[in-house]
Amino acid sequence: MCGIAGFVGPRDHGLLRRMLDSIRHRGPDGDGMWEADNVSLGMRRLAIVDLRTGDQPLFNQDRSVVCVFNGEIYNHVELRAELEGRGHRFRTDHADGEVIPHLYDRYGDGFLDRLDGMFAIALWDLRSRRLLLARDRLGIKPLYVAVGTGGRFAFGSEPKALLPVPWVDQSPDPVALHHYLSFKHVPAPMSAFRGIRQLARRRGLDGGRRPAGGPAVVAPERGPGRRDHRGRGGGDHPGAAGGRGRRASRWPTCRAAPTSPAASTARRSPPSWRSRSAGPSRPSPWSTARPCPARTPTGSSRARWPRATAPTTTSARSRRAT
Repeated sequence: MCGIAGFVGPRDHGLLRRMLDSIRHRGPDGDGMWEADNVSLGMRRLAIVDLRTGDQPLFNQDRSVVCVFNGEIYNHVELRAELEGRGHRFRTDHADGEVIPHLYDRYGDGFLDRLDGMFAIALWDLRSRRLLLARDRLGIKPLYVAVGTGGRFAFGSEPKALLPVPWVDQSPDPVALHHYLSFKHVPAPMSAFRGIRQLARRRGLDGGRRPAGGPAVVAPERGPGRRDHRGRGGGDHPGAAGGRGRRASRWPTCRAAPTSPAASTARRSPPSWRSRSAGPSRPSPWSTARPCPARTPTGSSRARWPRATAPTTTSARSRRAT
């Protein structure tokens, strides 16, 4: 588990440091920052793949594209071989995330169609001065954003990463809290804070200035990445054998209950209301259950179940006499 954070606006090294410190638990092995006059990117790393040379941020060959990302790219070996065959040169030994800026350099926004994995990406294009955020199709890796006035924009892997930003509205969102208390989950795009929103799964968001005619939202739904849920993760860290990606393949599969006529009739069988004091053959006088008539598979209505007998008012002496 790693974490990313950053913002668009005047350079503020202290703010970026506070944002990264708030998500230190996501990446205790190190951090990395890249800052320019109008954008700052940072990440906390939990070292799994390429322990020695896989530090972020990551760049393309001429360093005109810079990115930070959280997750794992399962098909990075194949993509790396393809890009090297096309003349791309890589800095790291085998870091999976380094294929991201190189793919963007070659395919533009279409690079997301070629990724097979779980990820949250923040990518800055120095040539077009454009920030692109993207999230995997299943939404495994979280990503939260905050939009302010005057072109201000911030993002992070957790809402906690955005709380140090002074202009973010931190008042609670009552609708999101209602959903959480009802379903133990806050659905996208809401969060517990009014000023913070989740980036929906399968979505990319243009968070900065973009060239004329460029796409504002990228939502790839096809391509090699459609197999995200299978998970083929691996790592160089001891004990990480197939770890991060493989967990995504263990989501439970829900199946519908059988709907055969026999099973349906069995579920509708009336309970045997019996009273211990009145003997095994008499219905309980306290039962008021009145089941609704059921429908047979052919659509005809069956007869109602017998109503329970009303409580008797005879005295104990008269019952003994009879």
